[in-house]
Formats: sequence, C-alpha cells, structure tokens
Amino acid sequence: MVTAVKDQGSAGSCWAFSTIGNLEGQWAMAGKQLTNLSVEQVVDCDGMEDIKGGNADCGVFGGWPYLAYQYIMRAGGLETWEDYWYCSGLGGAPGTCEVCPAPGYNTSLCGPPIPYCNMSQSCIVKLNKSKFVPGFKVNTWKAISENETVIADQLMQIGPLSVALDAELLQFYHSGVFSTYFCSKTKLDHAVLLVGFGKEKGLFETTDYWTVKNSWGPKWGESGYFRIKRGDGMCGINTAVTTGVLGA
Repeated sequence: MVTAVKDQGSAGSCWAFSTIGNLEGQWAMAGKQLTNLSVEQVVDCDGMEDIKGGNADCGVFGGWPYLAYQYIMRAGGLETWEDYWYCSGLGGAPGTCEVCPAPGYNTSLCGPPIPYCNMSQSCIVKLNKSKFVPGFKVNTWKAISENETVIADQLMQIGPLSVALDAELLQFYHSGVFSTYFCSKTKLDHAVLLVGFGKEKGLFETTDYWTVKNSWGPKWGESGYFRIKRGDGMCGINTAVTTGVLGA
C-alpha cells in the first residue's frame, strides 16, 4: 500500500514525505485507489506549531508528522502530486521552485526563512481546494506505543506508519540490516515510513528487522528502502510512531 519511492532532494522535507506516505497507505487501505498525494502542499502551506512542545513545521527546514496531520485536518484535504507537484528540493534543476514561508511560519522555532522567494510559487497562490482529492479527509491522528510488538501489530492492522530516527549514520547504508551502537534514541532527525518487518537468517543467529521506505530516491539503499534491526529501539525508530486517521 505504498506509492513509488520519491526523492526529497536538498530540502529538509522528510517529515512531509513520511506524513504523506502514511496517508496514502490509509487511503488505499480504505479501499480507494492508491494515489500520489501532494507533498509540496504540506511543505508550502503547513505553518503549524506546538509551542508547549517546542516544535513547529518549518517547510524546507524540517517539521513533524503529528503537526502535519493537524495542518491537513485544518486545510480540509490534499491535492494530488500531479496537481501540486514537488519542486522545493530540486537543487536548481528545471522545475525548482523558490519556496516562500508557509502562512504562520514561526521564526522563533524555525529560524529565519529563506531570504528570497517567488510569491507566484507560494501556497497562497498555488493552493486550489477545488482540486482536493474527493472524499479524502483526515479526522485526527494518534501516537502508537513504543513497544515494538505493538508497533508490528498496528502496522499489520493500519498499514504504513510514520516513524522518525537518528539517521546520521544511515547516509552510509547500502544494503542489509542496519544496526549500530553509535546512534541516539532521542535525537531524532529524519522521518521515514515503516512498511513491514521480517527476519534474516545468518550463519549463527537470526536478526529481526523493520523494512522502511526512505525519501532519498530509488537508487539509494535497497531500491529506496532500508532494513533496520527490530526489537531494541534502534536509533529511536520506535519513539515517534504516528498515523493519521481518515474520516468519511
């Protein structure tokens, strides 16, 4: 229940890709056609903040799936990828957009916005609610237990889940089951999509793993995916598991 692997490029937009991946899965699990939903709408338009928690959605500078769900709830829906296509991380390639800060952008939590932008490419101009996917609506969101047995159960019941982890060493990953002692379980810096789990039999032991969809393009890792050791909270992957909940 996942769409093709995408590439976030040079933008810190993993949080939006993770959120959208979860909702694409929810939509398909509800019996609807698997649809590429707009990541760029969330990057451009989501200025949600959690003052108490000290978090905010900051466009190309990062964000949080739990806040992105709340933006989509407030907006009332999403356009498709084709109608509101991804352009903020293309690094100057044809089609790159100069992203303006989202309405409500919090400079205290996000830092200064990009000093230049093209207003014709801003959310205010580009968003077209008449193109929202008919019937698609996020009613609420929920956090999933940090217990990895519960996470596996929820994954089977709900479908792909948004997760986050410390991905500093993940940039060196090529294939196999990723496992390291040198990562943090609390300093989460990358959001991804949990899509499956399994076991890999070795010569001397069997390793439980999660299968995860990344947003670094299909040429990275195992065709855009990676596997990571399951069962001991590797790199904090079990600490920020969330899902949107769709409405009728």
